[in-house]
Amino acid sequence: MAVVAACGGGKEPAKDAEKPAADAKAAGDGYETSYTGYVSRSFPGGLTDTVEAVKSALRGLELEVTGESGGVFQKTLDAEAQDGTSLVATIKEISKDQARVSVKVGYLLGDRDAARRILSEVDARFAAGKAEAEERRRRWRPSGGGMGMTGSTTATTAPAPTTTTQPAKR
Repeated sequence: MAVVAACGGGKEPAKDAEKPAADAKAAGDGYETSYTGYVSRSFPGGLTDTVEAVKSALRGLELEVTGESGGVFQKTLDAEAQDGTSLVATIKEISKDQARVSVKVGYLLGDRDAARRILSEVDARFAAGKAEAEERRRRWRPSGGGMGMTGSTTATTAPAPTTTTQPAKR
């Protein structure tokens, strides 16, 4: 009987197991925050596409990219706002079609609201690219059931070349 009590075989579960951690954030919005001030989010796309989307978002928010470093599966962008506020964005490739972007604005604990604003701009860049690709696909999709071009195709042929002869020299 002593073994059952020591292993937690009692009738009621421990009260500590029912409570979530005090520092747990709701994961419904897709953002992850760290104690060091980084705000992260995963995006669809490889490393190169995600780096370009982050650079485009930073330019759109009038932030100047001051440095870029990294290797095969990770890139780090340093940027600065017009008021001198620093920013670090780290892009890590999770898989060939997904990458995580972590942003820290400012020093020490960072400005989480500004980091979320930057990540929302990156998300908007991906959404615009997806909408553009869908529009392109819709525009060029055949309307009939067959392959290739649909509707009447009329070939325009150039007129047969005419041969002109020059008058004989006298």
